[in-house]
Amino acid sequence: MRLLGFHKKDETGMNSKYIPPQTKKVRRIELIEMLNEIALSASGQMDVQKTLESALEILIRRLEMDAGVIFLWEDEKLVLKAQYGISKEHGKEIDRRREMLPQGDPADQAVRSGKAYFVADMSQDSRFKGMWKNLKNRSSLHLPLISRSGTKGVIGLTTKAGEPLSENEARLLGAVGHQVGLIVENSELLAEALRCENEAKKLLILGTQINASLELDEVLSDIAESARELLGTEHGMVALMDEREGEATIRTVASPFAGKMRGRKISLGGEFLDDGHKMGETILFDASVKGSQDIGGMDEIFSLGITSLLAVPLLRGNRMLGLLAVLEDNPHSFSERDIQLLQQLAQSVIVAIENARLYQQVRSITAIEERRWLAREMHDDLAQGLGLINIQTSVTDDLLSKGEIDKARESLKQVKEIANRSYTEVRESIFSLRNVVSPGTSFLATLQDYLSDYQRHYGVEACLIAEDEKAVRFSDEVGSQVVYIIKEAITNARKHGGAKRVEISIVRDDCGSRITVKDDGIGFDPLNISGKDAQQMGLQIMRERARSVKGDLEVQSNVGKGTSVTLCVPIDQTNQGQS
Repeated sequence: MRLLGFHKKDETGMNSKYIPPQTKKVRRIELIEMLNEIALSASGQMDVQKTLESALEILIRRLEMDAGVIFLWEDEKLVLKAQYGISKEHGKEIDRRREMLPQGDPADQAVRSGKAYFVADMSQDSRFKGMWKNLKNRSSLHLPLISRSGTKGVIGLTTKAGEPLSENEARLLGAVGHQVGLIVENSELLAEALRCENEAKKLLILGTQINASLELDEVLSDIAESARELLGTEHGMVALMDEREGEATIRTVASPFAGKMRGRKISLGGEFLDDGHKMGETILFDASVKGSQDIGGMDEIFSLGITSLLAVPLLRGNRMLGLLAVLEDNPHSFSERDIQLLQQLAQSVIVAIENARLYQQVRSITAIEERRWLAREMHDDLAQGLGLINIQTSVTDDLLSKGEIDKARESLKQVKEIANRSYTEVRESIFSLRNVVSPGTSFLATLQDYLSDYQRHYGVEACLIAEDEKAVRFSDEVGSQVVYIIKEAITNARKHGGAKRVEISIVRDDCGSRITVKDDGIGFDPLNISGKDAQQMGLQIMRERARSVKGDLEVQSNVGKGTSVTLCVPIDQTNQGQS
């Protein structure tokens, strides 16, 4: 229903609208009903665009207006967001001509003043000429969209020709601006809340994927790809800092340019580092924006055709670990939200990078330690064997020079025996190194495979007795040392004890896991064994390995009755899943 009253002459003789109290009450009720319909339509709506279109359609339909537009205030200017009753071309023309109006734009004036801007007869205002047909007795009303946080924009209403609004009607419609303004704000808040929730979920998922690996290259690759995916850019990049040289090296790139960019150096000058605390700053570059930040340290990257870049520091306290960046081939303006998202991702991946680096260091230290142990293990027998071969060949050479052929043959026979023994020991060491427990594999299954192979190669019967996997849920470090001790005990049983059968039992008791290796060899007297003999049997190294995982090693042996090696690993060295 139109909000039009009856016309009569006032005391001045001018035409005005007379609104009887009863009629005015009905109109207020109709206005309230219309505002309720708009509110109901927007209830729970998180799409601002749909909210605007729905509100405008209800207004025009219920008020029987000719047309309407809605502008929102963005970046210090009005942006056309919705239109009803006019074509898209007409809407664009209205928007284009707003800045050309000689007396200022009514929509802009309404927004800046925060007050409704009413033109009772558009034919009397030159600003509307050429924009509308049949301007006679056609009214224009621009209502600021007032919300709790300020003016969100403006809604412009145009009546049908010959059906103008009165001042009272225009004043009454002021409530529409407040209602739509609040609805727009609520929709924006809902949309922002949903966006934040989705971004938080996405960051959580990406963080989980990134933390799934301890391989540094894999972690960095996942980070670069996650940055690219999160911000929807063409390229993602991670560079790690070399504090000694004061520059970063590009380690990984999620980009077709990966081969050309990886390994390039980035000089981190003043725009990245604060000389006092070495705190990184966000770098934003857009080739299309005049006066964009200087990125002198990245000239080589931009030589590949990159035009826009957003880089945030990877900070660990006051230490700068590197940079996380997204890049675009085409000019692109990164928003404040983009910066916040990339900063959040950067903060969430710091621990993953640190863990991967620590894991890399631990693996390196472990490898060095294993080489040291291996060198000591091989030195005792292999070095001694090679030394004996050297001595024996010299003896053989002397015998040959004296013409003592039979003695020379006997000496060569001894050289052959020493060489065969050394070959067997080296092959056994290599065999042991090739059969290790890998993360994620069954300890008992791997150990059983090793024992079966050992029996096949060396003819020693090996029997494994274990309660279940719960008894051997070791950490990777503990598991590795346990395996090496078992292998050393079996090797000693064959090589020094001449054993034909070895039994390995694994049980759980108060000490944690108790592993016993018992053989049927010739045994020895532990009280009479010398330091050199103990070293040759690997007992010293076995004890060192046990101590390295806070375990205890006990050796019991009797001459003619075999040997028993028992290893106890404390329960606090096993995985948490044990019972």
